[in-house]
Amino acid sequence: MAQTLDDSEMARWIAWKRANDAVLTAVAREIQDAAGLSAAEAVEQRESGVTREQAAALRALRRGGSL
Repeated sequence: MAQTLDDSEMARWIAWKRANDAVLTAVAREIQDAAGLSAAEAVEQRESGVTREQAAALRALRRGGSL
């Protein structure tokens, strides 16, 4: 069975988790602002390894545009 965290460790973990969440939110917002992506599209782009240019071209095609 896993050992539980003491108060100091728990406080450190909570602080790290909040900082991590803040950074991820800021990065997603920056990607969204720079590339015009929704949050879901930003996550999909990050996980798929698609470049911003490729994502922009795909969005244009989805909207009925052309390259």
